[in-house]
Amino acid sequence: CSTYTNKGKDTCSAHLIHKDKLVEIVTEELKAFAVMAKKDQKGLLERIKSSNDNFQSSKKILLSNKLHKNEERVAKLQERLISAFEDKCEGVIEMDTYRMLESKFKKEIASLNDENKTMKVDLKQCTDTEQSAALWLKRLIRFVSFKELTREMLVELIDKIEVWERVPIDNHYHQRIRIYYRFIGAIENITKKSEVIYNKAI
Repeated sequence: CSTYTNKGKDTCSAHLIHKDKLVEIVTEELKAFAVMAKKDQKGLLERIKSSNDNFQSSKKILLSNKLHKNEERVAKLQERLISAFEDKCEGVIEMDTYRMLESKFKKEIASLNDENKTMKVDLKQCTDTEQSAALWLKRLIRFVSFKELTREMLVELIDKIEVWERVPIDNHYHQRIRIYYRFIGAIENITKKSEVIYNKAI
């Protein structure tokens, strides 16, 4: 990798991988996706969603419910702030009491608004990622019957590939890789094509 090349072995290991092995595992991965897409596009989309936290429907429901609850609380606090102001004007409460209530209500309102802003970003990310997954699947369909990897496929479908260092297990070298697809990131536990095994005894 570039870190090893630029800074040497004291900073990063070489974690090399044979080109033919990498091409083989990426090809098998994409072919597995292509077969799934050909048989059941909707099912594959759901499996992609379930493999990524951004797609979890429970998370979206939780965020939506929490946001709604917070917005109701903000509205209630604003009503209480107005009521306290009216009580102050009518002499029902002292100025010091009003100022204490004003500070308390405004502080909670600001805190809730900050939290709501973050949750709205998270909800938008969920929606955007769903659309991105559909876009990625649409691109995959174009190559559903491919036989060999092409540069166009890699550019269209894959963002980057992480390669781990080789680890000796049972007299062979095992090496993990993780493929990050464009728009949707790494997809785990679907095709199981995530490890290279070198049949060379240690």
